[in-house]
Amino acid sequence: GYSTSLSIQFIFEHEEEGVETTIFTPQKVKAMCETESIVTTNELWKWFCPLDGAGKCGPQVLSAVSRFYPSEADRDPSRGGCQLLTESAVASRASSLMSKLLTSVNGFFANEDTEEGGFTNATRSMLQLGQPLEGFSGENEDSDDQRLIYRLMAKGGTCPLKLHDGSRYTGFEVTSPCDGKPDGFKIVGVEQLLFDHFKMKGLPESGNFQGALRSPYFTMPVVEVPDGNLKARFYSGLFQLLEFDRIVNGDLNYAILSVATVYCYMWFHTKSSAIASAAMFQIVVSLPVGYFFYFNAFNYHYYSQMHILTIFLALGIGADSVFVYVDAWKESGSLDSIETNAGRVHFSLARTAQSCFNTTFTTVMSFVAAGLTPVMPIHAFAVFAGIVMTVNYLLVISFLPVIVYIYHIHLSNYGGCCCCSSRDAARCKWQSKPSADTDEARANDRIYGLLHKATVSTVTPLEMEAAPAARLTSTHERESLESLLSKMGAVERFLYYKYSPLLTGGKPNAPFYKKPVACLIIGSFLGYFCYMLNSASQLTPPKTEELWFPDTHMHNADFFSRLANGWKGTADNSYMKAALVVGVEKMERPDYNWFFPGRERGEVKWDADFDLSKPDQQRFFLQACDAVQSAQCDDGPSNSPCRGGKLVRAGREATCVVRDLIGYYQMGGGTGDVIPEGEFMGVFEGFMGFVATQGGQGV
Repeated sequence: GYSTSLSIQFIFEHEEEGVETTIFTPQKVKAMCETESIVTTNELWKWFCPLDGAGKCGPQVLSAVSRFYPSEADRDPSRGGCQLLTESAVASRASSLMSKLLTSVNGFFANEDTEEGGFTNATRSMLQLGQPLEGFSGENEDSDDQRLIYRLMAKGGTCPLKLHDGSRYTGFEVTSPCDGKPDGFKIVGVEQLLFDHFKMKGLPESGNFQGALRSPYFTMPVVEVPDGNLKARFYSGLFQLLEFDRIVNGDLNYAILSVATVYCYMWFHTKSSAIASAAMFQIVVSLPVGYFFYFNAFNYHYYSQMHILTIFLALGIGADSVFVYVDAWKESGSLDSIETNAGRVHFSLARTAQSCFNTTFTTVMSFVAAGLTPVMPIHAFAVFAGIVMTVNYLLVISFLPVIVYIYHIHLSNYGGCCCCSSRDAARCKWQSKPSADTDEARANDRIYGLLHKATVSTVTPLEMEAAPAARLTSTHERESLESLLSKMGAVERFLYYKYSPLLTGGKPNAPFYKKPVACLIIGSFLGYFCYMLNSASQLTPPKTEELWFPDTHMHNADFFSRLANGWKGTADNSYMKAALVVGVEKMERPDYNWFFPGRERGEVKWDADFDLSKPDQQRFFLQACDAVQSAQCDDGPSNSPCRGGKLVRAGREATCVVRDLIGYYQMGGGTGDVIPEGEFMGVFEGFMGFVATQGGQGV
């Protein structure tokens, strides 16, 4: 059969806008044929094309090229196809194509303003894929699995072709595209062949990160022909998935840049590359550790590109926690009340654990709230982000204190590791004069002895207890305000001398009404909050499709609009199909997996009270069919799906099984508006046999 959702579409137009001449000229038709042949002659095509009764690739009725080159050989350049046709042959076939535009599929190929028997200055083609794939009973069975197999045709692969774990696809068991090819042979996908045909290059041009910096789709596909260049834009949902992968790879570069930026600033703030490196390791490792608990403890088996965004949260909150602990450690070295390293660790950890807990807790709670959504990808992302934030906090209060202590003992007296300054520079030292227990620890540590060959005086704990006065003289005295102000940087001086007096009006203890700037700021934020609250209360669902790509991208808003609008007719798969099902009590889903909705959909439990053989239930079903057929809608613009004031597609009728069943009964000589209960099963079995002979399927 033909897939109703997967296809490869082309829009052929003149390169110059506003050209009002036919698109069907011998040169342009030849170029269209060569473009479509890239898909239909690909070595993977015969595994994915719709099949005819003989098991070969069937006709493509929505291909404009097939109207000019009828046979498969005519459309295959390797067999002498896609030859330049004569003017008269093209004109004759184009004239036939531009007839019956409103009553046949021909309207699919003509612009909306094309007149009957006239010409169109643009056309389109749709190459439909076959469905279901071998190993599946229908297009919707294990749709996730089938989509990954279809993706192989677009992307290609390396021999031997490997399917994903658990795939039910059996199409490669008897014959395979890799038959007769050595291992490692690369089968090029349709998308890359189209890129090569139109000379569309990305940056980088090849490799796993092809197009990560600049997508090939930013180059417009144009074919140079003597009678005016042909613009040949193409699209497939499979191509869009590959383009999303390129976008994610490109965004990965920004993530790396963010990591590098945060690392450099931590180095600048701590004056130590050792601390910055250890802190960055702590931040980054929180993701795989969080994923371990996410996958194994919480049993979440869904991971998407959205989860990668968690790195930015970990960078922001993780770096902030590092700054809090390091600043607390530095401050503890200047406090008279703290005389040992154990006291410094206790002071720093107590401050960090409390302040960073508040930040982490509020962030995690925001993700808990987001996790209440029934939208599975957002729910899974919220759970993963909450776990990573929790892991990051636990590492801050366990891993970071150890690293800072080790650094203090081994490297802080060395002027900082890679401080880009002299060994004795004060700005690179966290404590200009170490405490007595630091001297003792350094003297007894072999690593410190290897790093620093200078002799260090040792003070034992007994000597420290015996000479408390000496210990007090070794600690720092509290600095005066003038001394602290003299050490301030530019930002601190601005806040102290400019910003703070501006907020307080120069009178910190004055009433609030004497602080106009502070009142103005509070009032402004309060007004903004009320405005945003009012805007949030008026939010409505989006009325247009989300635009994923910029205007310079081939798949921009104009292109997506052109795919569906502005044509005389459209393809059957562009219409939404709705089904009214009765007789189902519920679906039993014992093995349903929320993270893989296309698998194990469940089994139907039928309603025991439903009996279509009863005349009253047949009449109810007929009333439901009549209600669907007569359902009304408001006529919209020319591209509106509502035509003729009804939801049912213009010129069609809603398919009603009971009406057809009763019609079959009446064709056989039956009388009455419904089937008598005693005759129902015999009529039903005969009807299903009749449907099967007409190419339909039984139920």
